[in-house]
Amino acid sequence: MKLIDDVRGAWRHYSTIALTAASGLQGAWVSIPESIKENLPVEVGQTVSWVCFAIVMLGLFGKFVKQPDVAP
Repeated sequence: MKLIDDVRGAWRHYSTIALTAASGLQGAWVSIPESIKENLPVEVGQTVSWVCFAIVMLGLFGKFVKQPDVAP
């Protein structure tokens, strides 16, 4: 396994940003107590899942987009 050339700049990649956002969304959802989630409509949980899925897919597509070179 070989690292990318600009490891320090990896946080700027679209895929990294998208995966971080998806992780944050899932982490926020998991941290909500079950007693609160029980009072929410089922659609809210489904929407969170679909939004997370969409963010991850955008991150996947972001791997194939030419990204601007930014000096650290």
